[in-house]
Amino acid sequence: MDEVVKRLCTVGAQKTAKIALNEGFPITCATCEHLKTAFDTNADNCGKLITCGGPIFGRSYPDYIGPIKTKHYAKLCLKCGSPKVAYRVYGAINLFGLCFEHRNIFNKINGPGVKSPTIIRVIDQIL
Repeated sequence: MDEVVKRLCTVGAQKTAKIALNEGFPITCATCEHLKTAFDTNADNCGKLITCGGPIFGRSYPDYIGPIKTKHYAKLCLKCGSPKVAYRVYGAINLFGLCFEHRNIFNKINGPGVKSPTIIRVIDQIL
């Protein structure tokens, strides 16, 4: 997580990311400019809930603006940003990574439009 957060341009964005991660947001949302703007204006959410989202919505964060390149989604844990990826999660057109610790994060999420993503173990990626 710290490596991803350190790549954010400002100290304010880094603080926002740490708060968002502590509140349960995934690394993509925590490092996104849309969420930072929402936090700065005390908004309830980033305003992209209908169009954006990850694998549980069958999407790959199409509205994301932040330091994580799309090609690196599979190399970092979707939840915490750790490079110790033990699983791959299939979402829309991109793969996402999950570390061993966060394998079960999707078990607690439910609601309208939520889908159970396909999760596959990748032994060669465990550090």
